[in-house]
Amino acid sequence: MDTTGKCWRCPCCINNGNSDEDNPVDYHGDTVNLIQASNESVTPQCKSGKSVLGDIMKAALTLFYVTLFSTAGIVAYQTISDLMESRKHPVASIQYNETDMYLPPGIVIYSTDVNAKFLSCGKYFYDLVDPPDINPNHKNCTNEEVVYPDPYFPERYRKAIVFKGPMNVHDKEILFINFSLNQTARNFSGIEYLLFQNWNTFSNSSNKEGFIRQVDIDNPTWTFSGGMLTWIRMSLMETYYLNGSFNSVFDVSESMVKYNDIRPEEERVNELFFVLYEWRDKYIQQNHIVNTMSVWNTVGVLCGVFLTLFKAGEFVTKAIQRMLKARRNKKLQEQQRNNSRRQMIT
Repeated sequence: MDTTGKCWRCPCCINNGNSDEDNPVDYHGDTVNLIQASNESVTPQCKSGKSVLGDIMKAALTLFYVTLFSTAGIVAYQTISDLMESRKHPVASIQYNETDMYLPPGIVIYSTDVNAKFLSCGKYFYDLVDPPDINPNHKNCTNEEVVYPDPYFPERYRKAIVFKGPMNVHDKEILFINFSLNQTARNFSGIEYLLFQNWNTFSNSSNKEGFIRQVDIDNPTWTFSGGMLTWIRMSLMETYYLNGSFNSVFDVSESMVKYNDIRPEEERVNELFFVLYEWRDKYIQQNHIVNTMSVWNTVGVLCGVFLTLFKAGEFVTKAIQRMLKARRNKKLQEQQRNNSRRQMIT
C-alpha cells in the first residue's frame, strides 16, 4: 500500500492480468510469506556453506591434535628408552687441566728382586743431565726403603726403594737414578718399578708397609733394562665415576739410549742401569663418567609431553562437545522450520 492509501499490485496479479479490485488479497500476509520463503530459500544455502567450512576446519584441527598426540607419545617412549640406555652405557667426558707443578709422584723400584745395588741419584732441570755419576756417595734425592709381605706369595717378602718423583714440569725437572747388577748370574737383566700419584700420602702414612702393599696390588708394573739409559716420561690420567669415587692412572712412554761402556773389561761384569723420570707435559687428563641424559632432563621432557597430551585431550573433548551441540542446534532449527511450514499450510 502506498502513501495515498492504494494497494500496489504484486507480480502475480500483474502476470495474471488481474487487478486489486478483482482479487482482493491479504497483502500483509503475502509479504510475510514472501519474506519467509526468501529466508527459507537463501539462508539455508549460506548456512550450509559456513557449516561445511567449519566442519573442514574442525576436522583439520582434530587431525593436527591427533598427530600431536601421537608424536608426544612417541617422544615420551623414546625419552624413557634413552634414559634407560644411558644408565646402562655411561660415556666418558674428557677434559685437560693445565698445571706447572704436579704433586710429587711415588716411584717404587724393586731393585733387590734381582739383587741390584742402588748406586746414585740426583735431580736436574731443562734436560741438562751431566754424564752419569756412579759415585755411591752421590745420592741427591729423597728415598726410603720398605719391606712388606708379597701380596701374591704371603710367605715371601718384597724389598722396595720408594723415591720422591719430579714435580716441576715448567722447568723440566728430572730424577736420575743409577743401579748396578752382577749379570753373570742371569740370562736377562731388568728392574721392575711402579708409580703412584702422591709421595706425600706415603710419607705421612703410619703404616707404610701396608700402603706400599696396597699400591702393589692396585697398580701395574713396568721394567727398564740394563746396559741402557731409559728415559721414562709420565702423564697422569684421573677418572671420576658416577658414584663419586676417584682413580688416578699413569701413562708411561719409554725411550732407550745405548750406554757406551768405557770401563775396564774386568768391571763390565757388573751391568749398569740408568733411568730418568720426568713429566711428559703439563696437561692432566680428566675423565668424567657421565650419563648422556640426566633424570632432570627426562622429567622436563616428560612434563612437556604430558602437558601436550592434556591440551590435546582437552581440545578433542571440547571439539566433540561443540559437534554434538551443533547437531542439536541443527535439529532444533529443522524442527522450527518444519513447524513454520505446517503453520503456513494450515
